[in-house]
Amino acid sequence: MSDFYRQMNHFATPGPIKDLDFKLFNHHGHLRQEYKEHIVKKGSGIWGSELDTGLLLLLNGTTTNHAARCHGGSARITRNVLEGFSDHFKKPVYAFVNSWESTAKGSTPCTFHDDQEQRFRDLGFRRVGNTKFFALSSDASHPCHRLRAADDFDPSPLQPSKGTEDFMNVVVDVLASPDHLFREKLDTKYSEMSAEEISGFVLHSSGGNLLHIIALSGMYQSAASMVARWPELRNARNDAGETPLKALEWLIEEDKMRLEYFDADERFKLGWLSSLKNTEETLAVLRG
Repeated sequence: MSDFYRQMNHFATPGPIKDLDFKLFNHHGHLRQEYKEHIVKKGSGIWGSELDTGLLLLLNGTTTNHAARCHGGSARITRNVLEGFSDHFKKPVYAFVNSWESTAKGSTPCTFHDDQEQRFRDLGFRRVGNTKFFALSSDASHPCHRLRAADDFDPSPLQPSKGTEDFMNVVVDVLASPDHLFREKLDTKYSEMSAEEISGFVLHSSGGNLLHIIALSGMYQSAASMVARWPELRNARNDAGETPLKALEWLIEEDKMRLEYFDADERFKLGWLSSLKNTEETLAVLRG
């Protein structure tokens, strides 16, 4: 079977197109399984294998914002354009927009920006899984046309840490300490902390706890100390429904594909600077 990523590299040089292909699809050009089945990552569950065979159309923020500013009928006009493409190519067409894309030259990229996402939904777009991408089908019978905008899936809102001031000192130590030094602090300075204190606080916007951060940082000695003392942390899930092990496995897979299909300049422009280290040792600890 043909390699979807290599085909995209052949004629699709802009980063946003590759970002779409890489994030949502596997190398066969099929929507990633987790966006079809995972309890959290599938989002509303309206997108599935139909994306494997249709034509993909990526619209930029300028185009969609202009359409949203049109007086009346903008959603109908957008659907008519897609239907025209579909009639011409004799295939369903799926248009995508990126909610993190800058809306104007020099502007700050949107990060789940409410106004931007509402404009997309006003045009009929609905979120793909729990990602930053929204899509719209040319097929009038597709579920995206029946899902009300108010019922579309939204990831958990970004929240500040729920930790106490004392607990936030642990976070500072994690970020500032080498692995072996933080492991020593777990055995001494923080040895009296309970499992409830450790597992009951959200440390960052993805909903992960301390073990998530330590695992993704490759601090395998500290991870081993934590797992030995608080084994229940291995089963704790972040907002994407991932345990520390699953979060690390996904990060490793992403990193490998980025290295294979994107050159150094593209990775830098997209902010994909690999910092993975000690992955095998950390995986072994988390797998037990």
